[in-house]
Amino acid sequence: MKAFFLTLLAAPLVFALPSHKGLRQGPDPEPSPNQDYDLEGYADELLGHVKFDPNNAPLDATVPEISHVFEFKDETVDLEINNGHVTTIEKVERSGEVHHEFKEKHALTFDVIYGVSVLTYSYEVRKSDGDVLHSGQVDVEIDGVEATVIVTTYQDTDGVFHGELESIQVSEKPGKITDVVIDDADLPDDIVKEITDTVSAHYTKAEAEAIAAALTEPFVGAVSDIDFGKYAKK
Repeated sequence: MKAFFLTLLAAPLVFALPSHKGLRQGPDPEPSPNQDYDLEGYADELLGHVKFDPNNAPLDATVPEISHVFEFKDETVDLEINNGHVTTIEKVERSGEVHHEFKEKHALTFDVIYGVSVLTYSYEVRKSDGDVLHSGQVDVEIDGVEATVIVTTYQDTDGVFHGELESIQVSEKPGKITDVVIDDADLPDDIVKEITDTVSAHYTKAEAEAIAAALTEPFVGAVSDIDFGKYAKK
């Protein structure tokens, strides 16, 4: 009986000291890709290379036409505002953090704010018989367009990174009109007010999307030129 009792005491010692490796479930976790790259540095350099060139602005970056009928000097006249296109974007800056996901590619998502941008229109004020009373150009300054940019990049078998612009998505905050400038200093005050009020009343997300689209090609070029690999943390 004494020998049997000693055997029972010794046996549990075998299971009381399992190896540390035996406690792990699965392989060692890999470090998060977010910790391996300077994401903010990459995004900021990217935005630093995004410059609007009015000479290379895309033809499809247009805004909706506007038509408005009003009374002028006891006569019904028609105001047509059309041929809207982006002529200026001062800058674009990052707003907030860079969000990162990694599956087969690195996907970076970050918000941006567009600086002062200008939409340039042609306008005509016509009488009911088609006679043109006034015509010219109007510049509409817009500030604070917000958008979300998604960029993907992957590393090929030679270790070279290749980037692509996935999308620029305008947020629900399309910015606001800060100024309306009409090229005719002699335009009657009533006409100036109608043009200014009409443009302001018709500013929507569609115009903001035209501003965002005008930077598509500069974004594509910047993503192609900047090497994501140089932002790997060593």
